[in-house]
Amino acid sequence: MPSGLATRARRVVARVRVVTVRATRRAVAQWRSSLQLRVVATALAIGLAAIVVLGLYLSTSVRDGIYDQRLRAIDREAASLTQRVAGDFAATSTTSDGELQTLLFDTIETLGVTSGSTAEGYFLLHELGTTSNVNDTVSRPDLRDVVISDALREANVASEGGQVLQAVGFPCRTTGTWWSRA
Repeated sequence: MPSGLATRARRVVARVRVVTVRATRRAVAQWRSSLQLRVVATALAIGLAAIVVLGLYLSTSVRDGIYDQRLRAIDREAASLTQRVAGDFAATSTTSDGELQTLLFDTIETLGVTSGSTAEGYFLLHELGTTSNVNDTVSRPDLRDVVISDALREANVASEGGQVLQAVGFPCRTTGTWWSRA
């Protein structure tokens, strides 16, 4: 850097420093001498803080309420679909593994078309550790290992007829991007 340019840069920095110090002193003097400025600035600060706190509280409350409401709806929907499938299986008179496999495929297809459900996929899986001549049936094979963990399957078996639900993230069918849906 040429010495003339360095000298000019030092002068500019010194000038900026002087202007900043003067402006700060002027602001402090104005603050000390003007009761109106102090009242207005303090009222604005308190009002802004109150709005921020109230906004955070309301957004959190609304978010939690919407999530809880959606969770209850999903729980009711899952229970209804489970009862429907259990009723279909109880009413069937299948005698062979082939007929049972066909019933599984038909059940998944029927649920996807006629249930009116908002579900992204349906999974009919046998218990972990059991052997069966009938394959697990899923409507979205790409999600089976992503959504249905072994821990979730074990928790459902342990619930003895109840259902254990959990919110999970999974890829969108069209874009492949990950998103979460309760």
